[in-house]
Amino acid sequence: MWMWAVSRPWAPASPSRNSCTVQLRVVRAGSMAPVTSGFQVAVDKTVDLDHPASYQMRIGSGGRATFSSGGLKEVTSQLQNGVLHIDDAPLHFDLEMAFGNGGSSSALIHRQCFGPQTVLLYVVGNPDKLSDGTNYWLWVKSGKYATLPAR
Repeated sequence: MWMWAVSRPWAPASPSRNSCTVQLRVVRAGSMAPVTSGFQVAVDKTVDLDHPASYQMRIGSGGRATFSSGGLKEVTSQLQNGVLHIDDAPLHFDLEMAFGNGGSSSALIHRQCFGPQTVLLYVVGNPDKLSDGTNYWLWVKSGKYATLPAR
């Protein structure tokens, strides 16, 4: 079972009260095949909804991104087999992702915990050119994508 991760008219209006570890994965639309490399991730775990930061992402000539503003910290080095573990995820957090010259994405995420560990998917149509496909964020409540191998 899936649940939208960013603001949609049919999504829950408030984050989960209970805390969890969020396991972020990038997968290809259609096949749901994992995308384990070729992207960078930055997280701001200190989002202030009353005083939003103005995040900046710059893509250099080699396709490498730099992230700045707010509490944004690049965490690409923490990826394990393409999975980012966000321990004790806050109520709201910002995710910035860069796919080199393929494009970038950002989202304000409202925590949804369905257990001690909950999977958040970023589903991309084409990681080499994000503008080619449908890209969306999904919380996984149950089913085969709801768990990942132990770290």
